[in-house]
Amino acid sequence: MTIEQEKKNPSLTKQEIQNRFYEIYRSDISIEEFEAWLYTAVDIEEVYGTEFHFKLLDINYKAKYSRYELIEIIFTEIPFGRREQERIKGLLDRIVLVDECFISFMKQLYEEYCEGYGFLEPLDFIYIVEVVDFLNDTNQTRWFEKIIKNKRTTLADIQSRSANEARRILDLMEIGTIRITGEYEYIDNRKRGHEGSFRNETFLEKIKKLICLIK
Repeated sequence: MTIEQEKKNPSLTKQEIQNRFYEIYRSDISIEEFEAWLYTAVDIEEVYGTEFHFKLLDINYKAKYSRYELIEIIFTEIPFGRREQERIKGLLDRIVLVDECFISFMKQLYEEYCEGYGFLEPLDFIYIVEVVDFLNDTNQTRWFEKIIKNKRTTLADIQSRSANEARRILDLMEIGTIRITGEYEYIDNRKRGHEGSFRNETFLEKIKKLICLIK
């Protein structure tokens, strides 16, 4: 439900209120949009109580650090870690199911890895070494072709390996071995040496090895 739709239908569920909090937490909406929505979202008081609602209304949303003050308040009520976990699991599910937008979802997971979700590293490696190579022409990716010994990797092969890695990560998340606690914050309880196919080396070490293969 958009902000405009909510204005027309002011009766909000707890889930809809949490969705809006989650959007400001992830900066999907501006602080100005959130403030405008807040004054129409009268159900917040009923769902979370008068004190919580007053704290939100008491914020000076024109202040430089108002967003951080807001996040500190809503963090006490909203399970952001669980929401983030479900979001990432949703992306991984798309890889397992070999969604028709497979490459787009792989790129998105690569970006999530770069932002801080290090446990996605096996998929990141597949993306930069194989998916990028698949997308670019021979001249642009000659060094990648040397790595795979000039054998053109088919998209089906890439999808299969990616699905296996995504399924393994999902299994670890399901049993709580990997648990997201906040935005780009997570706990990984795996012992060193069991983190996955590529987790024994740092990203920089892997790149150095790739470069050595080209020489």
